[in-house]
Amino acid sequence: MIVELILSVALVISLIIVIKSVNIFVDNIVEVGSVFGISETILGVTASAIGTSLPEFGSAIIASLSESTEIREVGCVIGSNIWNIPGILVFRL
Repeated sequence: MIVELILSVALVISLIIVIKSVNIFVDNIVEVGSVFGISETILGVTASAIGTSLPEFGSAIIASLSESTEIREVGCVIGSNIWNIPGILVFRL
């Protein structure tokens, strides 16, 4: 019982930290984009592509370092980026 309570509290605290971090990240990326004259749409597509590709890229690096012969991970990274671009643009419009 006590373990579940501790894990639940840790989950709530982690979610609060993630939400606050995302707010700080978005504020900073918009500020940097405005300094360089980059539109918010381009910033959103880029941030989304990076955020969804990094875990898959990490898996591909680990697979290549472990001498795995499968290149499925690279296909996952490319596929997620292909989905992100129209997906974000559609929701933006």
